[in-house]
Amino acid sequence: MKKTTGTRFCFFSFLFFFLLLASTKDFAQNRKLDSLRQLLAHSKSDTVSSKYLWRIGRFYFEQKNDHDSALLFLSQGYALAARHDFLFGMWINLGEQCLVYQRNGNYQKALQLYLDFLKYCEEKKEISVRARVLNFISDLYIRLEDYSQAISYAQKNTPIIIESQIGGSWLMGNLYNIGICFIHLNQPDSALAYFQQGFAWISQHKPDRGGPDRILIGLGMANAGLGNHTIAMAYFEEAIRNEKEFNTDVLYLAYLQKAELLQKLNQTDSSATYYEYALQTIAGNYKDRALIYKALANIYLAKDPVRSVKYFVLEQKLTDSLFASDKINAIRALTYNEQERQKELVNKAREEAEEHKKNIENISITIGIIGFLTLFLLLSRTIIVNGKWIRFLGVMGLLVLFEFINLLLHPLVGTLTHHSSVYMLLIMVGIAALLVPLHHKIEKWVTNKMIEKNKRIRIAAARRTIAQLEKDAPSSHSETN
Repeated sequence: MKKTTGTRFCFFSFLFFFLLLASTKDFAQNRKLDSLRQLLAHSKSDTVSSKYLWRIGRFYFEQKNDHDSALLFLSQGYALAARHDFLFGMWINLGEQCLVYQRNGNYQKALQLYLDFLKYCEEKKEISVRARVLNFISDLYIRLEDYSQAISYAQKNTPIIIESQIGGSWLMGNLYNIGICFIHLNQPDSALAYFQQGFAWISQHKPDRGGPDRILIGLGMANAGLGNHTIAMAYFEEAIRNEKEFNTDVLYLAYLQKAELLQKLNQTDSSATYYEYALQTIAGNYKDRALIYKALANIYLAKDPVRSVKYFVLEQKLTDSLFASDKINAIRALTYNEQERQKELVNKAREEAEEHKKNIENISITIGIIGFLTLFLLLSRTIIVNGKWIRFLGVMGLLVLFEFINLLLHPLVGTLTHHSSVYMLLIMVGIAALLVPLHHKIEKWVTNKMIEKNKRIRIAAARRTIAQLEKDAPSSHSETN
């Protein structure tokens, strides 16, 4: 009787503390949400409000797992940012929406939104946001198992990340994406090179958790593919230790890779345990969830057929949902259309480069003609030039020279200023401010030279006239006599 009473007391005590902990967590979450709502209510700027809406939408997505509310707030945030053409605010809200769609397995919708926004960024010539979009597109193609497309986007993104200077964590994520693709393409030696580049960056900059542990997992996967199982296991266990406190997507990935390695080493019981851990910590990523279901079904096939059938059914339903033929065809169509659009952009860039080259050549010829004409008039010993012609040629030369400098420096100035109209205008005004005084000095010098030359021509002509008159004077006198 005493034992039963003690057992009940322990049970109800545990239940009380569990409910207390749950209510405390809910209270903390609601308090944070209320704080964000208050900030949104008192915000006086649409651009700032778009950021608060993103934070609220992200809170509903990650903390409350309420995807409908998340999409509602994120769409409102995107609309506010778009009203003021606030590109970064548009991106954070749209990118979070795409993550919601991905977690629900709607890869087609996410890819469509990514590609449309990439086109918008290219039209705006904004590279810092474009680098982020390209990184997310590469990651999505990895989930779609289209590794050649994933590598293509990641490699195209590398110089953009460096040029935009958005931070080394994005470069590290880009290296991770390329390495993972080579893992799936069964090229662990190529993958190892990219993961080692990421690890070198980590060692130098000491970034926060998450990204570095992905690189550790990647190093483990590459070493596992090369047969270095002990080294691989050490990397997986280190990533698990680092991420266990936070229960992130990185943690499930570490559990999953350790489970796969244990299964490869025929340690099926331990492998099943870590597959179960991965299943408990995974949030979304239906492709990996289906992989876990399939692995557990195969492990339990001999010793627990009922459980095995359960996992096979779950895996089949998820696979049918993810890789239905209509979804695959839609994604292929999106990919093809984007490839064609990128080809058109390349051709357009090539044509613009050719036209730019021709414009520089034509203006160079014009400068040469004006310079030659001015030099000819300056050195000519017989032509008297009006000052108005000098001023006209000087103005024409100044305009043509300014246009030549503008054409020559425009690509460099655009890169330095990230195509900011204000900064580009200020640089051009600065160049004009240097050219105008120089033009006046040259014009004054040329005018003085022309005046001196005209005087010499007139004096020479007068002398010839006087000489001719003196020569003609005796003959006229003799005829008179």
